[in-house]
Amino acid sequence: MQGGVSRRALMQSRGRLPIFLRMRTQRALLACCAMAALNACGDIIAVDLVNDIACAPIAVGDSVQVIAQTLRDGWPAVAYTSSERATEFDWHSSAPQVATVSRRGVLVARSPGQTTVWVLAEGFLDSATVDVLAPRTEVTLTPSSLLLQVGDSVAVTVRAVDATGEVLQLGHPSTTVRFWGPWDHRAAVEVWPGRDGATVVGVRRGMAPVSWAVAGRCGMMMAEVR
Repeated sequence: MQGGVSRRALMQSRGRLPIFLRMRTQRALLACCAMAALNACGDIIAVDLVNDIACAPIAVGDSVQVIAQTLRDGWPAVAYTSSERATEFDWHSSAPQVATVSRRGVLVARSPGQTTVWVLAEGFLDSATVDVLAPRTEVTLTPSSLLLQVGDSVAVTVRAVDATGEVLQLGHPSTTVRFWGPWDHRAAVEVWPGRDGATVVGVRRGMAPVSWAVAGRCGMMMAEVR
């Protein structure tokens, strides 16, 4: 006996913590694992154009938000996007007379032809070829701009007319209406596409682009949420 504890009991207790200390240690380990899961790790290994050019080919006068993302060799695979950290990306068009691209990745078609759009981030490059054609349809969005309060929703409708003046029936394979919002999960709006338009919902104060594409045309409209 040693202090009222048998040798056998001492041998059984060696290498094993008391129950309350084991529970405390387990909680600490779980907390550490949770913190590790929240922290990104890995080196940047590439930059990637997420959607290439969403409206291809693009018509003269149209515009589209081109999104790029940096990729890492750890977790999560996507480090950040150009929607989240626009200043980290440099954009260039090989033929600005055909199409220009802004510092925030907004491509605007200027004249028929072809250009290559380049994006640079973290020392890595990616590119996409852009064909610009003369417009063959006329598209009207109603409303043409969006002003919302937080929690409000607005229905945006689309009307498309071909070169002969005939109104196109939307929703067919050749006239599918596409709407999408910013890639940033902290964006001011959410966009819910429909058959002939979309519903835009204001979720927080700010400005956000809403992009659309239909019948060979595409563009952007700004939404302001107050």
